[in-house]
Amino acid sequence: MVVETYTAEVEKMNEALQKEVERLREILTVPKPKELDQGELLNLKADLRMLLDTMDKSAAQRRLAQELEKALETGDEVKAWLLGASDWPSLYMESRGVLPEEWEKTKETVLINRQDEKQAEARRLLKLLTGKQKSVATTIKSVRFYAGVCVDKLP
Repeated sequence: MVVETYTAEVEKMNEALQKEVERLREILTVPKPKELDQGELLNLKADLRMLLDTMDKSAAQRRLAQELEKALETGDEVKAWLLGASDWPSLYMESRGVLPEEWEKTKETVLINRQDEKQAEARRLLKLLTGKQKSVATTIKSVRFYAGVCVDKLP
C-alpha cells in the first residue's frame, strides 16, 4: 500500500511538472495570429524563397534570422509566427542542407535577444525544470527509478 501511494504521489508531481512546462513553453512561443490568411502565408513563403534561393545556405540562414528579428520588431504577426513558431523555416533550411537543429539554435538566439522579462523568467524556469542535469524532471525520473527498484525488492 505504501509503494502504491508513493508511486501515485510521484505521478502527481510529474503531471504538475508537465503542466508547468507546457505553460512556460506557451509563454516562449511566438503566438499564432488570430486571423491567418492562407493566401498571405503562401505569398510570404514564395517571397522568402525567392530571396533565399539566391543565397548560399549560411547566408540564407542569417537572412532568415534577420527577417525574424525584423518581424518581431515591427509587429508583423504572420511573418513572426511563420519564422518563429512554424516548422517552415526548419524544413526550408533542411532542404538547403542545413540540419534542423542548426536553424533552431539560430532562431532561439533571435528569440532570446528579443525576449521581455516575463519570457526571460519563463526560459530560466524551463531550464531549471527540464535541463539535462540537476532539474526537476531528472529528479522525478530518479524517484521513479528508485520506486521501481523498491517494488522489485518487495517479497
